[in-house]
Amino acid sequence: AFGNPDLSPETAETSSYGIVFTPDWFPVGDLRASIDYYDIAITDVIAAVGAQFLINQCYHFDIAAACAVVVRDPVTGQVDFVNTSVSNQASLETQGYDIQVEWSLPLGPGQLTVNELYSILDSFQFNGIELAGTTTAAIGGALPEYKSVLSVSYNVGDWTAFGRWTYTPSLIGGTVGEETPEASYFDASVRWNLTDSFTLTANVDNLFDEAPPQTIDGFFSQANTDPQVYRVLGRSFAVSGRYRF
Repeated sequence: AFGNPDLSPETAETSSYGIVFTPDWFPVGDLRASIDYYDIAITDVIAAVGAQFLINQCYHFDIAAACAVVVRDPVTGQVDFVNTSVSNQASLETQGYDIQVEWSLPLGPGQLTVNELYSILDSFQFNGIELAGTTTAAIGGALPEYKSVLSVSYNVGDWTAFGRWTYTPSLIGGTVGEETPEASYFDASVRWNLTDSFTLTANVDNLFDEAPPQTIDGFFSQANTDPQVYRVLGRSFAVSGRYRF
């Protein structure tokens, strides 16, 4: 990427509000809940302009500024490289909620804890275009209207079992507006405190080997998906140890 001496600073107006609820009268176990609201408006957003975007602007629309940064081999005429850069790209406005509920209670010989994090994206507008509920094949390109992460853990003495379910609903993606499928990912782990200072953990991520949903155009490559939201790797295993001293 190349620098841009004409950049101006971003300007943002943000507001957020939060409520935490921890009742001491809950009949079974301990309950903790919180809700946070955010409202963010940014002008003169600094964002990268990708090489594929510039090539498309030149090839499909013959835009001179885009064609000027596409450098070709003087002999073969093939694209050699693209002088990508960053620029101020008008405005970004977003609003939404994050809701979290955790319930912990004694069960049998141990302690059960259930935690739900539910995120709601009311709006995500870039240059006035509403993008909530859509996806493109770029890092940060998937913008679900809601997302759920449910975690369950059970602790017995020196042992802790943990499971997590991450759910993302179907989104509209691609230049033809096709629907990308929903995605569910399950992770599991077991932790063993061998001593007061040494802990051993074994985990499996993407337990059912779920493949990432893909957009039909692959506009910004990234394997035709958003690796920030979806798992681009299949099932994976790991064993780790931690020693405190």
